[in-house]
Amino acid sequence: MMTKSFALLTVFVLAACQMEAGDQESAEAPASGDLRGDAPDTVETPPADAPEFTDYAADYTGEWAAAGDCGTPMTWEFAVDHVYTAGEMACDIAEIRNGPGQINLLTENCMAEGAAQPDYGFTLTPLGEDRMEVDFRAKTVLERCG
Repeated sequence: MMTKSFALLTVFVLAACQMEAGDQESAEAPASGDLRGDAPDTVETPPADAPEFTDYAADYTGEWAAAGDCGTPMTWEFAVDHVYTAGEMACDIAEIRNGPGQINLLTENCMAEGAAQPDYGFTLTPLGEDRMEVDFRAKTVLERCG
């Protein structure tokens, strides 16, 4: 009888340990879609008349700025491997997701004023020749510089 009691006690203790370990893992793991902070989990469908992105590297790398800001410290730089926002943040590009009518850039290693920042998502939507909307914290319309 003592052996059966000991065996049952052992089973209950092991089960409790496994449940506790599972609770810790789920509490520490980020929820799906939260891996990149504000990065979108899915690509929204743009209006039917939206221009097409063809290639991020060929069509949208370079310097961009809000109207009248080209040549100032308020320019944005989109490169194959990084993004610099208008004087505030620098991030490495971790992944480029192409979607219908837009591109999502998922970033990592973001820095602002020497301090580490969360990873962000940028959604780029073309608005016509040499113009695009960038959704990063807020929507901003940018024009190609030069």
